[in-house]
Amino acid sequence: MTNVIADRVDSDTNRHMRRTSSVPAVTQNPAPEESPTTGRTEQPAPGSRGARQPSTGADSAGHHYPRGSGAGSVWEWVRPGLIAGATFLVFEMVVGSFATTTWAFPEGIAHTIGIGVPGYEWQPWSLLAGVIVHLTVSVGLGVLFIVIARRLRLTDSKLVVGAIVFSGVETAFTIWAVLHTLVPSQLPFLLGSTPFWASFVGHSGFGLILGLLLLASPFNAAADRD
Repeated sequence: MTNVIADRVDSDTNRHMRRTSSVPAVTQNPAPEESPTTGRTEQPAPGSRGARQPSTGADSAGHHYPRGSGAGSVWEWVRPGLIAGATFLVFEMVVGSFATTTWAFPEGIAHTIGIGVPGYEWQPWSLLAGVIVHLTVSVGLGVLFIVIARRLRLTDSKLVVGAIVFSGVETAFTIWAVLHTLVPSQLPFLLGSTPFWASFVGHSGFGLILGLLLLASPFNAAADRD
């Protein structure tokens, strides 16, 4: 009788163990622990089980960037070219105030595309049109360089040097291949608005500032991870 009871107990125990082992284990994230020294609640270390991982996104070209970093926002695309272009504009107007007139450079841009009366006299609408055109082109060039730099995966010093080279090549192409071909009679108003050295320094400075701004932008960090 005793042996029969013992066999039945063993059978029930084995059945229970098999049933328990068939249940999948549930993994729980570790809860924050309270530090015995500071009394503060400590979160799990990054990379550990239960730690919240930063979400990432990607643009249409497959380049990754942290969400919330602004790499996909319009402002991050507009800002470098806009700031570089505005700095370039101010520099040319300061030099122009000594060489020709303060507003000669933006008005020279307007006259080149047929806005206003040729000359460097005070013309508010020509001045406004020249400023708008200059800043618009600067933003467009900034966006174009961002696309090129990300395609070529330029980072760090290569990004800055690339921006300066890009500005020089773009200037030569725009003046001699585009403006000289399309509006040769109006081009002297733009070229004569400031001395040649000021134009050279201004365009080089545009590229330098553009590259430096991109160094600190999410685009440079994204290129590092690609």
